[in-house]
Order: sequence, then C-alpha cells, then structure tokens
Amino acid sequence: MPPFLRLLAALAFPSLALADEVPGPDSAAFTASGQVSGILLPGLEEPLRFAVVGDFGLSGVPLASVSSMMRRWDPDFIVSTGDNNYGPLDSDADSNPALPGAQNSWESNVGAFFGDYLLGREDRKFPLQQAPTQRFFPTVGNHDSAPDPSNGGTIDDYLDYFHFNPTGQARLPTDRNAVHSSEVSYYAVRQGPVDLFVLDGDVPLRPDLIAAQRAWLSASVAASTARWKLAVFHQPPLTSGYRAAASWMLWDELKLVDAILCGHDHFYERLDYFGTPLFISGAGGQYLYAFRDPPHPRSLFRSNSLYSALLVTADQSFLRLESRGVSLSTQEETLLETTTLGSPEPVVNHHTYRFFAESGETIALRSATPPPLSSPPLAPSLDLIPPSGLPLIPDHLSSPDGRNSELSHLSSQTGSWQVKISASAPGRGAFLLQLAILSPLPDYARWSASLPPSQADPTADPDRDGCSNLLEYALQSNPAQPGFPADGAWQGLRLHRPSPDGPLTLSFDLPSPLPPGLSYQIEAAPDLQGPWQALAWRAPFADWQGADALPILTSSPRPGTRRCSLALPPTSTRHFFRLAVSRNG
Repeated sequence: MPPFLRLLAALAFPSLALADEVPGPDSAAFTASGQVSGILLPGLEEPLRFAVVGDFGLSGVPLASVSSMMRRWDPDFIVSTGDNNYGPLDSDADSNPALPGAQNSWESNVGAFFGDYLLGREDRKFPLQQAPTQRFFPTVGNHDSAPDPSNGGTIDDYLDYFHFNPTGQARLPTDRNAVHSSEVSYYAVRQGPVDLFVLDGDVPLRPDLIAAQRAWLSASVAASTARWKLAVFHQPPLTSGYRAAASWMLWDELKLVDAILCGHDHFYERLDYFGTPLFISGAGGQYLYAFRDPPHPRSLFRSNSLYSALLVTADQSFLRLESRGVSLSTQEETLLETTTLGSPEPVVNHHTYRFFAESGETIALRSATPPPLSSPPLAPSLDLIPPSGLPLIPDHLSSPDGRNSELSHLSSQTGSWQVKISASAPGRGAFLLQLAILSPLPDYARWSASLPPSQADPTADPDRDGCSNLLEYALQSNPAQPGFPADGAWQGLRLHRPSPDGPLTLSFDLPSPLPPGLSYQIEAAPDLQGPWQALAWRAPFADWQGADALPILTSSPRPGTRRCSLALPPTSTRHFFRLAVSRNG
C-alpha cells in the first residue's frame, strides 16, 4: 500500500446533511430511523381529465388543429357545448351506398375527428364511431336541430347520430329522468367526482320545455352526491358577444351548480353568473367572433385570438379549468387562462418513499395507522418498486389488525428501491410506515461471540494488524489473522492518476451486502493529524453520496463485492485518505 494511503477505524464521524434526507422530485426518502409518516386522503387513483369544445362542426384546418390539441391531452372523455355539425344535417344522406354513413356530414364533421370517443351503433350505420364505450357527451346547438333557418335538419338526426341504437342499448344516458325526443334532449352523466347536467337550450319558443328542464335540474342537483356539479348547454345567458344573450336561460337554478359551460359565441369568455362561474367555450372550429365594446359588466376574462377548447381536471378536492388555444400555422399550444375551484392541490391518495438496498438483503415493510382512526378507518396498501422499475411487488401479508399491510421481499437487485403506500376511498387518515433492511450477515454481537471476552470490544485489535474489530467486521475479514485475504472484498484504497496534472481516481471494494448496523465514510486530510474531511459516505437506507456533488461510480467486479470509485479534481497538494466506520444507534 502506498505510504500516503491510510486505513483507519473510527467509532463516530461528524454529523452530515445526508442526501437521502432531501426529497427528490417524485419521492421522499427514509431517514436513518427507518420510519416515515404522512396522511392519506383517498380519492380517485388519478384525477379525472376531460375536454370541452363547442361550435366546431365543420371539417377544416381549425377543427383539425383543435382536435389534435385535445388528443394530446388524452382526455377521459369529451363534452360538447353544441353546434356539432354545420353541414347538411340529414343523418340518412349518403352519397356512397357501399360505405353506409361514411359520406354523411355527421361523420365528416364529427366522426372523422372524434369517432374513437363515440360508441358505435350495433348496425354499424356510422363506421367512424369506434369506441367500446361512450366517451363523447354532446349538447344540442341551434345548428344541430330545427327550427334554425340556417339548416334543414331536425333533432332526430342529432339523436340518430349520438343516441339511437336500434339493435342495442341507448348510447346516451337514459336514467335519472333523462329525455330524448323529437322535441328536446337533456340528460345527466356521472363521471368520477363530476356530475354533468346536459340541458337543451335550443327551445326558446317552448316555455313548457324550459320549465320542465328547470324543475329537472333543481331536483337532479339536489339528489346528486358528486363533488362537482356542472350545467352544460349551448346559448349563454350572459355574453360579451354582439349577438343577444339567451334570456330564456336566465335561471336561478343555475346558481345551484359549481360551474356553467356554454358555447354559441365563437370565442372564449369567463363571466360571473351571480356567484357561479360561466364559461363560454365556442372557439372549436368555426370562424371567430369579435367582442362588443364595452364588454358585459360581469365579464372577467376574454380571448378571441386563437381557436381553443377547455381542459378540465378534477378530483374530490379541486376542479381546474384551463382554456388552451392553438396556432393554426405552428400548432403551438398556448394556455390562455386557468381557473381553479376548491383546493389548488389534488387529493393525496399515495406517497412514494425511496431507499437503498443491496442484493441479498431482505426488505421488510409494515404500515400502521395510529389513533384516532377515521370512520371508516384508513386501510393502506403497499407496493414495492425495484430499481429496474418492474415488476411491482404488492404486499402479501396482513397485519393482525386486518387493516394494515406488511411486505417482506428478498432483494435480487442492488440500487434505489421505492415503496408506494396508497389507500382507496372512503377511509382516510394518518399512517406510519416502517422499513427494516435485514442483512444475511450476523450483527456485531454474534460476529464477535467467538472472540475471547477480553478481545471482543469493537476497539480491540486481537491480531495486532492495526485494524480494530469494528473495521474487521465492516470488511468481513478475520480479526484473529493479520491483514486481508487475497480473495476478500477489501484490498485497500487504490489511487489512479493517468498523468501528473490529471484527475485522481480513488477506488475501493467492500463486501456486498454490507454487515448490518454500520455507516461508512471516506475522508481526506493534508496530513495524518488532520483535519479530516468527508469525501463520501454511505448512511442507512441510502447509497454512497459524494460531498459537493462529487461523482461516484459503482460496479460489481465479482459476486459478493461492490466497487466504488471517486473522481477527485486535479490537485498538487498531497493528501491522505482513510475509511471511517461507525456503529448506528
């Protein structure tokens, strides 16, 4: 061993700000105690995401751009605020009998862009409708049904395309007193924490149908258990557009919902509907409208510079509505405005913690739910994630209380592991998560039991080779035989410098897995008197870490051995290096 290398044992080393105590971007870490705590508020496994678009129904570059933007969001479903089709509205019109429905304007203006969100009829009348479940929920607009003079279709064509299924189940909801007739179409649909009440506002000359819907909305909202309740219809009761607002839709019942979604005016606008936010999302593909000056006094935000749609994200704690526009020339997406109702943070139904384990060690995890318990009580579950990422290892034991989980797994990989603790609704509350890393090697007491009692102290050196019992134990060498065996993991600290002024590499081998109950540290000093400073360390539940982001490379040159290499910056100053070992606790 070169004269400037020293190997020393220490019973303690200075307190360090260990890197494993600093949470990463996606997970926190176990501290040296092997226990963490937190709170779980179960809701949806992932927040619900859906898109809202209106006044899009004409094939062309604007609709293609908006629909492509929406597809990038990967929404769970799509809501239309009306005017789904500006073309000829006869759903039986077909210029190509060999391909039923393919030439129909409903297919070219809706199915071509959203067909994989539409449940297909069993008779396959509209081939572009290909979804296994209905994930498109439309609203009747004035361009979707008579008596609008600009088209000759009827509401029956709208229902034929979206709802009717002569040989199968109806494709739009029919429960909760929904109505789908040649006069009017309205329904409610529950998706996760959101209840959508889809109204038909295109009946301005039918006060009886308006009154029936007002009564239906009031009763339906009162009966709903959803966290968020949204009303959806076409013509807005308030607007900054040049066209008159829909006075027949000025309902007190709309104040019962959390938000109102409309279309009809070809822009994006957010207004205050007497305490309830009203969103106009009508910039889905038809030419954009101007705003009148001055705008409506209840207008809070307006944009007509881009074609746009709404991305809505929701769970049990928050509802976020993002108006997003798209450039027709560059396809670049722009966030126009974000509105959040409820808590700005999503429900926390899982936490992930990371720790380090070596091959051959046993990972033991246990959850606990301390009192006071919620009603119903929290029932955590555990998933262990190996360094390779897959496969997940679920908990397989139930603790005696029948509520908490235990997990024990023999590691076959060396690296950074993660454990995910999660829970499903309705239980919620605090938890403790305990981790133990069990080495196959004996602890110090068992290892030193074969030594004479007078020579079993960690500071003793029975073979007088300059290495204490603690160091011999840490390196898994023989305390009764001087030096280190040729086939042992430890062969000393090694230095390599390819050129006199080049970088210096310090490397060393240690047993793998390491014996339990120890921490390791590599230190450097200008002389043997010190001061000694830490270059790298390995603390419980963490891999080797370098001071000041010092890079550390690890490898396994042979079974049972793990090599660490530290790349040190070039220096002309002479240094001594040592390995320091301490007992935990």
